[in-house]
Amino acid sequence: MKVTPSRLDTVIRVKKHQEKKAQHELGLIQEKKETEKKALTLLRAEHASAVGEAGQVAHASVTELQANHAFIQRLSRQIEKQQQTVEKIQQREQVKREEVVEKSKSKKIVERLDEKRRGEHAKELGKKEQGVLDVLAQRTKPLEK
Repeated sequence: MKVTPSRLDTVIRVKKHQEKKAQHELGLIQEKKETEKKALTLLRAEHASAVGEAGQVAHASVTELQANHAFIQRLSRQIEKQQQTVEKIQQREQVKREEVVEKSKSKKIVERLDEKRRGEHAKELGKKEQGVLDVLAQRTKPLEK
C-alpha cells in the first residue's frame, strides 16, 4: 500500500530541524564551558605555584614581595572572574538543555499524532477495500437456478 504524505510531515520536519539546531547550540555551549573550565584550572595552578614560590623566598626585597603579592592578587581576581564566566555558561547550558528537551517532546507529540492519523487512515482504507471485495464477491457468485 502506498504511503500518502501526511499534512503533518512539514510540521515534523520543522520540529526535527529545530531540535537539531538546539542540540547543536547546546554542543557549542558545552564546548565553550569546557574551554573556560580549562582556563580556570590553569589560572588556579598558576596561583598555587605563585603562592608556593612566594612562601619559599627567604631573602627577597620589599619591592619583590610587593610585586609577588600584586601578582597573586591579580590572579585571584582573574580566578574569580573566570569562575563567574563558567557559572554563567553553566546557566546558559541548563536553559539550552531544557529547550532541547521541550523541542524533543514537542516533536514526539506531533509524530505520535501523525502515527495515530496514519493508523486511522489505514484502518479506513482497509474497511473500504473490504467493502469493495465484498461487492465483487457477490457479483461473481454463480446464480442459483
